[in-house]
Amino acid sequence: MSWISSVDYERRTIWIVDADRGDEKRFVVHTDEIPTAFVELNRQFEAPAFCIDKPGNILPLSLPTQRSESGRGRFSREPFSFVQACSRTINQSGNRKLMKTKTSLTRNSMNLSPLRLAFLLIPLAWFALSPQARATCQQGCLTSQNTVLGDDALISNTGGDDNTAVGYNALFSNTDGSFNTAIGFLALSRNTGGDDNTAVGFTALYLNTTGVQNTATGFAALQVNTTGNFNTAIGQQSLQDNTTGSNNTATGWSALGFNTIGESNTAIFYNTTGSANTANGTVALFNNTTGSYNTAVGDDALDDNATGSYNTAVGKDALGANRKGNQNTAIGSLALDHCKGENSSGNIALGNGAGTTLTLGKDNIYIGNPGQMTEANTIRIGTTGIHAATFIAGISGAAVVGDTVVVDGNGQLGTVASAARFKKEIRPMDKTSEAILALKPVTFQYKTTAKGHRNLA
Repeated sequence: MSWISSVDYERRTIWIVDADRGDEKRFVVHTDEIPTAFVELNRQFEAPAFCIDKPGNILPLSLPTQRSESGRGRFSREPFSFVQACSRTINQSGNRKLMKTKTSLTRNSMNLSPLRLAFLLIPLAWFALSPQARATCQQGCLTSQNTVLGDDALISNTGGDDNTAVGYNALFSNTDGSFNTAIGFLALSRNTGGDDNTAVGFTALYLNTTGVQNTATGFAALQVNTTGNFNTAIGQQSLQDNTTGSNNTATGWSALGFNTIGESNTAIFYNTTGSANTANGTVALFNNTTGSYNTAVGDDALDDNATGSYNTAVGKDALGANRKGNQNTAIGSLALDHCKGENSSGNIALGNGAGTTLTLGKDNIYIGNPGQMTEANTIRIGTTGIHAATFIAGISGAAVVGDTVVVDGNGQLGTVASAARFKKEIRPMDKTSEAILALKPVTFQYKTTAKGHRNLA
């Protein structure tokens, strides 16, 4: 950017216009009876302009930016042509935008002395010869260890240090942010005061303003982040919709792509406000929206989860159908993969296919057992037809006090109830008692049993 000025010989009026002589726009000062500055446009853009009068007052002017707006007069296309007529026929489709002062110059500037005309040409020559007027694309090492390469890259910087901007409008709005690296079209373009950010890719961290220590690599990664901090997004559109969420890590295409304000998440696709989630695997926790404190490791693990929290799924499709259930633990491929009831919480499944049959139920424990479709508060270990023997250490030789434990034909454990209400056909033993007594039954007490409790044998 540079400045272009027009001064009359009596120093009554000065034009100052933000000037850019790129291929698509240029400013020209035309002076005759009334000093006029016009701009030729090939595209829509914005440009500030000011008129400073003799007492030194700065008067803001408005410059039309729409090509459909025609100027008051149309001038010759030759830049800095002072010898041609001031005004010509208005062209409604023309692309020149005019600005005029209200202070007249001499009626014929060509009749001025060469010395007076020189005062007018000095600022124009300064503009034409300025390096930034000759080349729109900024490049080089600036002050304060800043490095730029690209059209308007880091163009607004005032106090920022140690920034690197490569690409069209990279770090365009940065004023005092420092230690930022922006590589790509519009990368970190809206950043103003954010520090220690790294954006590599088309529109990466585009809307970031004051967020710090974010890393975005890939097309549109962390694109709309504004004030979120300590985020890492690697992959196309990863963390694309994140605005204020912090401490998120997204690796892969569209990972955490819909997260907006959720924090401390690791790679979840549709997450919006959920926090402290961890997902590692293709579409793991894919549909999570507000669920928090979930851990999903494996392809499709917890992929249907939306609002459920405190779930742990390790293995392909583990807890794959869970949507609202909480505090479930599934370790193993297909573990609890059909469990989807709203109240299906507190279940534990260990092993390949453990609890895979369960659709609705809570507080069940399955170890190597597929479970039942609907049940609660049940423990199942092993699978009928597969496991033929059971060995449990710590039982043999360990004396306990209590009722006898029995196993029914289905493998269910239980005790024999002794109360009369559980029995029928109760009869006296008569002479059978004599046969039992002939065996000389005894009473005894285990050495490890509390004193006073005796057993019969």
